[in-house]
Amino acid sequence: MRALMRAVLLSVPLMLALAPPATAGKAVQRVITLGGSQYQPQGVVASSTATANKGSALTGVVDGKSGVVSAWVKMPNGGSTRYLFAVASGTVPAPQLFFNTTNAPRLSGSNSAGTQIYQGAGSVNLGTQIWYHLLWSWNLATARNQFALNDVIDTALIATTTNDVINYSVNGPWIASNQGGGSNFNDQTADVQVWLTGDLDIGVQANRRLFIDGVGRAVDPRWAEMVLGQPVIKLVAPSFSTFYNNVKGTGGTMTLGAGTFSQATSNPP
Repeated sequence: MRALMRAVLLSVPLMLALAPPATAGKAVQRVITLGGSQYQPQGVVASSTATANKGSALTGVVDGKSGVVSAWVKMPNGGSTRYLFAVASGTVPAPQLFFNTTNAPRLSGSNSAGTQIYQGAGSVNLGTQIWYHLLWSWNLATARNQFALNDVIDTALIATTTNDVINYSVNGPWIASNQGGGSNFNDQTADVQVWLTGDLDIGVQANRRLFIDGVGRAVDPRWAEMVLGQPVIKLVAPSFSTFYNNVKGTGGTMTLGAGTFSQATSNPP
């Protein structure tokens, strides 16, 4: 009988329920099937001239004070300032994610006058042959300004937080460049998600687990979406050549302007 009971138990999928993340007004019960397939993000590389844009404001986006950004990157090139995405027009970047000449990650945003009112600048220069997970959360109304690199909170973050409204609705979101000219992101990336409403206390480990697990592996992007909703920008493979098109984001479809996107030589963990 004992052997029979053991056989029955082993035949039932083992489920692990994790405590819901601490979020503002929303919670989700994560259920993971142990022994199931591990989520594997697919790396994408942009050519040196690659750029895509929408040509108009992101659909449904209004100006605001909060947001969350998650992305995986690998920086084999470096040496210049490169933009992964930029919601920008003229002198108004709102927001833009870029890497400076030493591969330090930067996220910033401006008000409608072009004044920078938000910056979350990482204090660590990224290595050139390593996959990194980047996670930002901000709320200018509450002075939240957080950045986690590979699941570790950056306590030396170079931060600017002014209680004003970021011009999210400005025309001209760009992928892999800043307004179509130079500074192209010719490195590798995967699973880019951008929310321009709501924030998340990523100082709480359970909230970071929506994006990266306890051993540094990528988590299926749909877990975060159960808490934060569908992102305005969502760039995921395996459609490598059309990685830029944002068909899974709510902000509208992007059009390729130049260059190519293709499968990278490696994937995030």
